[in-house]
Amino acid sequence: MKKRIAFLSLVFIVILICGIALIMPPQNAYKYVCKTDDIVKTLTAKDIAGFHDCQIDENGNITVIGGDPYIVFDNVSCEYKTISVKTGLMENPFRVQMFVNNGSGYSEGNSFVSSRLTDQEEVVFVFNESNEAVSLRFDTDSNYTFKEITIHSDSPQTVPVKLTVSPWRYVICVILDAFIVALLFYLDIKKNFIKKLFDWCVHVRFTVLKGVVAFIICAIIAALAEA
Repeated sequence: MKKRIAFLSLVFIVILICGIALIMPPQNAYKYVCKTDDIVKTLTAKDIAGFHDCQIDENGNITVIGGDPYIVFDNVSCEYKTISVKTGLMENPFRVQMFVNNGSGYSEGNSFVSSRLTDQEEVVFVFNESNEAVSLRFDTDSNYTFKEITIHSDSPQTVPVKLTVSPWRYVICVILDAFIVALLFYLDIKKNFIKKLFDWCVHVRFTVLKGVVAFIICAIIAALAEA
């Protein structure tokens, strides 16, 4: 009984730690904030020159109807370093990609991929070098409301942002953890596998220890050889 309690307690703690680690947001998160004094051009829904696999209404609501949806803006003719796309809030995050035609057509090499968060109204694309844009193509994989695109001649500022997670995710994590432990407890009553596992660990402990020692020695020798 003690072995069962010890094993299940260890499993509960390990799964709980792993689950919390997976759902916890990063401590150091940043977002781009575009400047307001370096805007060289603003594009609105009226400037959309074409679209593919999507529908657009008079309010800028874009509905995806195919597998390769995008909107195109022609005659941009301005220098860019940062491109900001403003959209309405959506229930689900979605993947976005900005293609820039510098005169030789659209290519993956001259594009930037990003993901818009649930509470984010702006997606910022920062390019490595300034260049002259002839036209733009904005790709998405979800419905959204298009507001405007602003083209900037300078890089944006980065500001820290605090990400939060719903407490219900932690509650669900604990419930799933408890369910897994309860399932293991039930299976152990039927199969008595925990005792067999402990007996196997005792039987191979010296073999495992020899392997660990051999690995450490090999690692030390390799490090000394490289030095």
